Amino acid sequence: MTTYSLEQRKTIYSRELAAYTLRQWTAVRRTIDAQNADENAITDAMRKVYLASAKTQSPTKSLASGRSTSSGPSGARVMRSGDLSPERGDTRKGSTESDNIPNH
Repeated sequence: MTTYSLEQRKTIYSRELAAYTLRQWTAVRRTIDAQNADENAITDAMRKVYLASAKTQSPTKSLASGRSTSSGPSGARVMRSGDLSPERGDTRKGSTESDNIPNH
């Protein structure tokens, strides 16, 4: 069995700790880089979808109010102040659940 001096044990421990710390740092760094890559890919995809939809969509005319409406970045319909009514799902204070059901 080999016996190490105190200085040798300190050196060995220091190297083992440095190697362990480097492995931990590398693992965390890879995780962060992968998350950033995923977020960038999602952001780029969303930007491409938005730009593609912006090229193909033009403002439409609202039949009930006669006002122009358009789609926002997420494709959601942008509503103007005159567009709220029970038939369109008005959820303002005081409306009831039955008010939100479209009349067909």
